[in-house]
Amino acid sequence: MPRVTVTGSLGDAGFLSLAAFSPRIILTLSEPTVSGSALMATRPIVVIPDPTGVFAFNTGATDTMAGDPYYKVRFEWLDIGGAYIGADFPDWQLRIPSTGGSFGYLLELPANPAQTWVGPDAPPNPTPGRWWLETTTGDLYEWSN
Repeated sequence: MPRVTVTGSLGDAGFLSLAAFSPRIILTLSEPTVSGSALMATRPIVVIPDPTGVFAFNTGATDTMAGDPYYKVRFEWLDIGGAYIGADFPDWQLRIPSTGGSFGYLLELPANPAQTWVGPDAPPNPTPGRWWLETTTGDLYEWSN
């Protein structure tokens, strides 16, 4: 089974690092699965961002796994004294292609109608409701499926 790299960064709503709070990202497969001859359990993968909030991890690509598995995502952080104080349990499905990629672009999230992708090329992994202003022609597109 090929292992691929996923990258990203974790911070608070002000885009500041959570390093002082010992953050961690916990990824758990939605179901046990197989890829070729490899069996995969749902044991969580724990990712620790660096002091600036940046992280990278290697894992199995979900598009090579049997069934329709995805990674469930959880964030945890501690107070300055090291006691558990919080967690986020977003209802996200992280699907990782065999090319890997940037965490935010791999999530299946509804589009924000206030955001528009601007550029000559279509956005990566567009979701329904996402707008794209194609700068070569000036045409505006909305994804519907």
